[in-house]
Formats: sequence, structure tokens, C-alpha cells
Amino acid sequence: MRTSKGPNLAEYDRMLAHFILFLLSCSVAPMPELVIPESTLILRESFQGPGPERTGNWWGRFDEQGCWWEAHNTWLVVQDPLLLNVSAHQVHWNAVEPEEPWFCIRGVALEQLKTLVSNLPKGTSGHGYTRAFDRWTIMQDGRVNSHVVYRGKRGGEWEPLLDYFYGLSSASVWGQSPE
Repeated sequence: MRTSKGPNLAEYDRMLAHFILFLLSCSVAPMPELVIPESTLILRESFQGPGPERTGNWWGRFDEQGCWWEAHNTWLVVQDPLLLNVSAHQVHWNAVEPEEPWFCIRGVALEQLKTLVSNLPKGTSGHGYTRAFDRWTIMQDGRVNSHVVYRGKRGGEWEPLLDYFYGLSSASVWGQSPE
């Protein structure tokens, strides 16, 4: 004879199943793995979202000499549901770095960029791969410092760096992509 007024075993199992489903529905895809090419000063990775379509992902970087390298994914769609939430580099990127940089900055422009990079605070890693974002990564004294900016949001304490990039693009430094 049962004397407890608590839930019966079948009701407990049902509540546990609902709790597990709730936890699974709250899970967030991990951020894609970070791979930094040699001699990188700053790397910008643009991710189009955590869905299966990865064709729109692209990255660009300034090397330590002030040259901009940029690469865009070719057709890349992840069809295996088990791979959608994998952080491995190859699941997000098939872009190949070109043999020549797109352009180079020198003199004052390069010094401004290096000063901005040296004065940036610790970045924020974001809250998971929930929507489109740009990950900005800098190298400071051999240490990696990344900051995530979700699409449509401001850059926070990294806003001066983003403004620098907007300034370059408004001065027509970028021009047409060589791709």
C-alpha cells in the first residue's frame, strides 16, 4: 500500500521525459573551430548561420605586413543531421586562401590598425552558434583574443576596430572581389 502523496512512477517517468526533451531543445550548436593562418594580425570570419547551408561563409585577414587575404566558400551544404552541430573546421569551411593578397595597406593606415589591435580589450565569445555572426580574432603577444558580433548588433568595446574596417570599405579600398 502506498502512503506517499507524491507522483506515481509512470507520472515521474513522463515528467523526466519532458525535462530531457526541454534540455535538448535548449541546446545550442557550438561555435565553429578557430583556425588561424600563420602571421595573422586580425582574422574576420563571417558565418551565415547554423543551418545546413554554409556556402555563404567567408573569411578575411590582415597579415602582419598589412596585406588583406580573403576567401569565400564554394558550394557547401551539410546534409547529415549529426554533423549540423559539429564544430570541426571542415564542416564550416572549404574556402582556400588565394596565392596573392587582395590588397595591402602601408604606412599610417597599417600603424592605425596595429594600434587599434594592441588596445582592444578581452573579447566576448558569444552565446553559441544561434544565428549569423562575425568572429573577429586578433593575435596579441602570441595570445588569441576573439570577439563575436551577431548580425545586426554593434561591436561593443571592439566598435573602433569595426569602424576602421567600415572606413576602409567606404574609401573604396576593397573594390570588387577578385573571385
